[in-house]
Amino acid sequence: MVNAHLENKCPPACRRKQMRAILEGIGNVRNPLILAGDMNTSGSDASHLSLGYLVKSRATDYRFWGRTAIMMTTPLPSLYALNYYKNYTDPTVRDIKFLSDNKEAAFFGDIEKFRFADHGRFDVRGDKNRTVNGTGKRFSDSNQRNRKGFVATFSLPRDFKGFVGRFKLDWFFIKPAVEDGKTAENLAPWYARTMVELNKAPVERISDHAPITVDLPLTAKPKVHSE
Repeated sequence: MVNAHLENKCPPACRRKQMRAILEGIGNVRNPLILAGDMNTSGSDASHLSLGYLVKSRATDYRFWGRTAIMMTTPLPSLYALNYYKNYTDPTVRDIKFLSDNKEAAFFGDIEKFRFADHGRFDVRGDKNRTVNGTGKRFSDSNQRNRKGFVATFSLPRDFKGFVGRFKLDWFFIKPAVEDGKTAENLAPWYARTMVELNKAPVERISDHAPITVDLPLTAKPKVHSE
């Protein structure tokens, strides 16, 4: 089991470098593996800001200048709103440079492409039969998806009734057992949950992050779940 807490006071590219360092360190593991923690995949850069930092970051950000050129030359006043909706609680979505950026996409691409020395890989399947709510797509076996994106694990204290300030920051990445060079069902993820209601049940919530769980069967497949 590997627990990670990636930096939030840096841009997404920094977190990608941190994850690559972790992957390099665990690449020779030949057993099932659970990599979990707060990955801070908000898509934002919470670095300590200064005028110099802002000027430098804008001057070297070709995406910023590309978006600015598009906004000035085409009638796309709602481009930022559309991009916000596309990425809302789903940092795994496709990165479309200039038009619809998602700077966290490369992070999840690295997770999906990574191969261990025994040919194992992280389970990124989106089998809806492995979920508690029948919502599939990538990573849904190990992290609970919503109708749009994932169930948020972090909310700002004031989030205007859900319109802003909700993020999927906490993750399970599961490497199941490998048999004869192929991924086995042992310790493959099922029924991921984000326990928002449990977190909010006490007068003061348990944590500023909602707990997440996932079932990892040791032998046979579990029965198909229904609610």
